[in-house]
Amino acid sequence: MGLEIFRDEVMNNESVRKRSVDGLLKMIEQEREGGQIDRLLIKSLLRMMTSLRVYAEVFERKFLETTCTLYETEGRHLSQSLEVPVYLRHVKKRLEEETSRVDYYLDFTTRKPLLAVTERCLISDHMESFINKGLDEMLLENKCDDLSLMYNMVSRTKHGLIILKKRVCFLR
Repeated sequence: MGLEIFRDEVMNNESVRKRSVDGLLKMIEQEREGGQIDRLLIKSLLRMMTSLRVYAEVFERKFLETTCTLYETEGRHLSQSLEVPVYLRHVKKRLEEETSRVDYYLDFTTRKPLLAVTERCLISDHMESFINKGLDEMLLENKCDDLSLMYNMVSRTKHGLIILKKRVCFLR
């Protein structure tokens, strides 16, 4: 009963909810930019939201929207400016970071949609471009590690291996 009253009086207050979510998102943004944050504080606040049964409604939706916006911009910029192997290593690092966030402070139910958003924005949206741009060189120079990384990244997507196969067949 006490949690319900707290939820009704505090978390249903638009001003408190907005400041709480904005503060959490700001700290996560700082962490994504390489800054140090209080992960324990984030974990505690998100566990409280989960206990109050407002996590998905109040936090997760906004968090996924923010993640999508960030990675759409980052993917568009970096896929054009970096060499393909460097870009793929960056994507791998981002996926590891997001997995770590789920493991450390996000609710476990966020894992699947978070990784789906990250994969779409950083892999699927740029896959044909980086396959066409980098595969030839990787094959010619026998860059097995880079080829393995490309395979692992595109295999995370629905049609990635089909696109990769078409490109390999085209090169024959």
